[in-house]
Amino acid sequence: MKALSGRPLRPALRPGFAFLLAVVLAGGAARAATFTVTNLNDSGPGSLRQAVLDANASAGADDVVFAPGVTGTIALTFASGEIPITDSLFIHGPGAAALKVDANFHCRIFHVESPAATPIDVTLSGLTLTRGFAAAITIGGAVYSNGENLTIRNSVISDSTAGVFEDASGIGCGGNVGFGGGSGATLQIADSTLTGGNAAGFGMSSGGNLCMIGGKLILERSTVSGGEATNGGGLSLQALTEDSTISSSTISGNQGDTTGGGIALTGSPGVTVTIDSSTISGNTAGLSGTGPGIGVGGGVYLANGNLRIVNSTVSGNLATRWGGGISAQGSLLLRLTTVTGNTANVDGGSILVYPTPPELDHAIVANGTPEDLAPVPGLGSALPLTVTANYSLVEAPGSVLLAGAHNLVGVDPLLGPLANNGGPTLTHLPLPGSPVIDAGDPAIPSPPPTDQRGFQRIIGAAVDLGAVEVGGAIVEAPTLSPWGIAVLSTLLLGAGVWRLRRPASGIP
Repeated sequence: MKALSGRPLRPALRPGFAFLLAVVLAGGAARAATFTVTNLNDSGPGSLRQAVLDANASAGADDVVFAPGVTGTIALTFASGEIPITDSLFIHGPGAAALKVDANFHCRIFHVESPAATPIDVTLSGLTLTRGFAAAITIGGAVYSNGENLTIRNSVISDSTAGVFEDASGIGCGGNVGFGGGSGATLQIADSTLTGGNAAGFGMSSGGNLCMIGGKLILERSTVSGGEATNGGGLSLQALTEDSTISSSTISGNQGDTTGGGIALTGSPGVTVTIDSSTISGNTAGLSGTGPGIGVGGGVYLANGNLRIVNSTVSGNLATRWGGGISAQGSLLLRLTTVTGNTANVDGGSILVYPTPPELDHAIVANGTPEDLAPVPGLGSALPLTVTANYSLVEAPGSVLLAGAHNLVGVDPLLGPLANNGGPTLTHLPLPGSPVIDAGDPAIPSPPPTDQRGFQRIIGAAVDLGAVEVGGAIVEAPTLSPWGIAVLSTLLLGAGVWRLRRPASGIP
């Protein structure tokens, strides 16, 4: 369990707080040592690099903090190179807007890897990391973690590159972040932005903003945008070993030059990835060209494994050939999800359907160009394909058959534009008179308590189809009374998990 350091108590209970309280009541361990950054130098006494090196040499889980007033830019030099992290560490930056580490494309910024057999725990918080560079056949332009537990929190990682085109031999994986998880390691990204990453290389680069090979992903309340790679312009998730989640996040404006503009999920049979309360929009798969596999899965490309998209929106994505919104060879479930306004230049504007067809449950699949559903080419005698749909709207199923009940077929859902309708992500609000309002199962099993925005679900006679419930109000988190705050403070201090520090330190 990571110790908390210097955060003021807030009256609102945040997500996951019950877990924290349980750990506190069970007892916690204090951090081993604290090392303070006192200047913006690349190296030498008082630098971030020296603080991390000192923490590496100190046994146990340590903290790196910044002295009051240490804000601005730390410029890394080619001579000094990347900063290695080899032991458990929590770096408390003063805030992403206050402290930037700029590698100026000289080197990677952080390399997280321990010689120990047991994974270490590393947290990067309150930082901007930008213009990192890892050349040749490499992974992670700004941050690379190999076999360790890594948490990125309240941070911005931007405009970094892994791999080069030089001699057609450079293959990049994870322009901004690369994670080699193996089995048992977890990458958690919370309240952060990954943007402008580029995984360069000759035809085989992956994950413009994030490339993950093995392990478990928890991505929450974050934005992944403006990345580019051959496969998985935003995220490339490969050979995951544990079920993973993406929640309350936005994946937008990324480009996969062949497959998976927003997300590419490959090599993960038996693993389930759940996308919840998130928006995947404005991503592109494909460049000019007509070769096989070029331009497939504008929003999401699923090669195998299981994908559940719940309470989410897939909107305005483009594939230059097939599957503008989603291309799913594996098992796909869309529940209370809106897929709309996606385009494929050949077939399958909304979803490209394979012999393992998707399941639609209270979903909206509409406004796809040229149609919403289309079978993958070359199936021959396997046609026609049948999609199981219940309480769903499919505007243009094309040649794909629908099995199930209580569906609306050939009907315009009457949705508003992708906009801020409340909550952390953009959504499509059904317009007055929309047929999706109250069109769901009056006895829907296990409905989520809120819609994508965090507004109350089931207003009226039945649940609305798609990601948004019309007429609901936001569900507020419970708050602590002053007495509760006092009791919790005592518990945290007594357990050794909370340590008082001066507010001026600005530890996030």
